[in-house]
Amino acid sequence: MRKGMRTLVLLAAMGMSCAAAWAEEEALPQLDLDLPSGVYRCEEGTKQLGVERVRQDSDKVVVRWEGKRYTLARDVSFSGLPRYEDRQNGLLWVDLPWKSVLLNTKTERPMAADCVYAQGVDPSVLDAPVKVAAAKTKKKTAAKPSKPAPQKTAKVTTASSSN
Repeated sequence: MRKGMRTLVLLAAMGMSCAAAWAEEEALPQLDLDLPSGVYRCEEGTKQLGVERVRQDSDKVVVRWEGKRYTLARDVSFSGLPRYEDRQNGLLWVDLPWKSVLLNTKTERPMAADCVYAQGVDPSVLDAPVKVAAAKTKKKTAAKPSKPAPQKTAKVTTASSSN
């Protein structure tokens, strides 16, 4: 055990995560939760995504996000909770029974938070065109005052009298 602990400390000092180091030393038990496939609504319904469980390989999920499909592989977590990552595209899906989150690992910010399974929602809703709120917002410009129409002025002609 002391040798294992010493190895852990050395690996952590070299920049290896504790979870990965522990997994190499002794297999970390990972939870195998039976979570549903389908549509997940996030941030009180303002965003949605699809999660498809790969039945042949429980270490993979397919996430449908903004019109694209991403295959994410199970990543070892110290807590054992399910987390799936696509390192190439910088996506991390933390998959919990009570709520889940899709993170951008490059910016370290959530892309979709507080995601919950939307029971009974047809996955075809994910095939609809993606609506981007920022692109649809129209700037309201103040009405430009129109140029006043030129006023017609009557020419005053003076009649000259000839004697």
